[in-house]
Amino acid sequence: MNNPLATTPDTIEYKKQIADLLVIIEEQQKVIERQNAEIIEVRRQIDWFVAVIKKNNKRTFGQSSEKTEYVAGVEVISLFNEVEKESDLNRTEPEMEEVVIPEHTVKRPKKQIGHRDKVLEGLEVVTIEHIINDPECQLHGDMHVIGKEVVRREVEIKPAQVWVTVHVRVAYGCRPCEIEGECASVVKAEVPPALIPKSIASSSAVAYIMYEKYVNGIPLNRQENDLKLHGLILPRQTMANWVIICALKYFEPVYWQMRKVLILLSFLQADETTVQVLNEENRKPTTNSYMWLYRSAERVDPQIILFEYQPTRSAEHPKRFLVGYKGYLTCDGYKGYDKISEDIILQGCFSHCRRYFTDAVDVVPKDARPDCEAMKGVVFCNKLFDIERRIKKCSDEERFRKRLELSKPVLDDFFAWASEMSKVALDKTRLGKAITYTLNQWDNLSRFLEDGRLEIHNNASEQAIRPFTIARKNFMFCDTVNGARASAITFSIIETAKANGLNPLAYLTFLLDQMRFALRAGPPEMIDEAISHLLPWSPDIPDSCKFKKK
Repeated sequence: MNNPLATTPDTIEYKKQIADLLVIIEEQQKVIERQNAEIIEVRRQIDWFVAVIKKNNKRTFGQSSEKTEYVAGVEVISLFNEVEKESDLNRTEPEMEEVVIPEHTVKRPKKQIGHRDKVLEGLEVVTIEHIINDPECQLHGDMHVIGKEVVRREVEIKPAQVWVTVHVRVAYGCRPCEIEGECASVVKAEVPPALIPKSIASSSAVAYIMYEKYVNGIPLNRQENDLKLHGLILPRQTMANWVIICALKYFEPVYWQMRKVLILLSFLQADETTVQVLNEENRKPTTNSYMWLYRSAERVDPQIILFEYQPTRSAEHPKRFLVGYKGYLTCDGYKGYDKISEDIILQGCFSHCRRYFTDAVDVVPKDARPDCEAMKGVVFCNKLFDIERRIKKCSDEERFRKRLELSKPVLDDFFAWASEMSKVALDKTRLGKAITYTLNQWDNLSRFLEDGRLEIHNNASEQAIRPFTIARKNFMFCDTVNGARASAITFSIIETAKANGLNPLAYLTFLLDQMRFALRAGPPEMIDEAISHLLPWSPDIPDSCKFKKK
């Protein structure tokens, strides 16, 4: 009887074929596993690119607000709903009144008594009386004034006015000396020093150019064209020279005096943004430089906002600028702020934290957004912001107590949820990045519980740096390093003036007028003393520099 397992040439060949097939199957299995991994990675990349495209589309075409609303009991992000966003359900409807017009009656909202008075409050009033001349009065008998009535009020706005001021110095001689034939003594009246030697620049002219450029965002070439219409041919190169010279000569001493006061405070905020400088040594024109911002916290006086130009985003810049400062520094999660000083305690920003979660929500299909995991992170942040709105007007001590009572439980739940999500959320996804940011920044984010003067966000810095970013869209770039420095210093003067309730144009004019004399006060300590009376929060600032309408 034949043994089927007997070793024969055919069975050997058969076993060899099976072994070869097993090897091929194993190799194919590895190929399939590798391809499956590649498919997963490709899908991740596609999801990432889709998220980037959606974010860029929202940045370009969508609204920038991160306000949220409740839908079916869940707080969701408001998108493209202008009517709902602009409505205020707590605002009462205007009271209606009936007006009888021939043949029918209509209803219209009642006029708000005193509304126009509030609009016009604080403005200078010029009264024009319309009278009848005497001959006309005599035609109707002996007419006399029996009363006056206000017919209407109008707002008058005048464009820029240009004129020339001629400074004439009067010389005085001694008449007795002249009669007696002695050497006549001559006395000449003092003349204020020129703002810029051998220049036609005045304080009001330079202040106006700075105001138009840095407050209204009007580039110098447009100002040049506008001044031509007023009869003044002033090249933009001349205006640029005026701005740089005055900023570096007159405003920079004020800038450093404000910085001395800033580092004596205990609560600061910081931010930074890009700026392009064309002619910078050893750097390409397309290379990004940076405008750094340091400011006092919202609940701390005085209000100081300082810009500083630097060629890079290196941590050395805040480390150098804030040398000597001891206290809290509110900022985003940029690592450049980490360990700039052992005396500085970093505090995180929940606006940045929420932004990560809103970005993650944006890439989720609209119908799935209310129930997605990223929305839970947004809701946690919104609960904290809602508490802050409710306790905003409380004292610092009461805010401290209320936060421990109301905000800490929300923080504990937020941290527990984020810790669980970190186990399942993929690092490269939007949600994964939001979770990673939250957990990495958790100590800094929860630091607002330590003091009632701290804010849970860095919004004040972002709002302070916004005028520069808006102006940057108009200017596109700075030509030189001196131009960038001059812009940083001028923005600092203007934004600090605004934060202290001053009219920027009036204050710029006042400061240029006074600094010509302050810089001649004598030794450095006397100059510093003179400048201290010119700082935006000084009680010596005249009322003419302050906003008329509060």
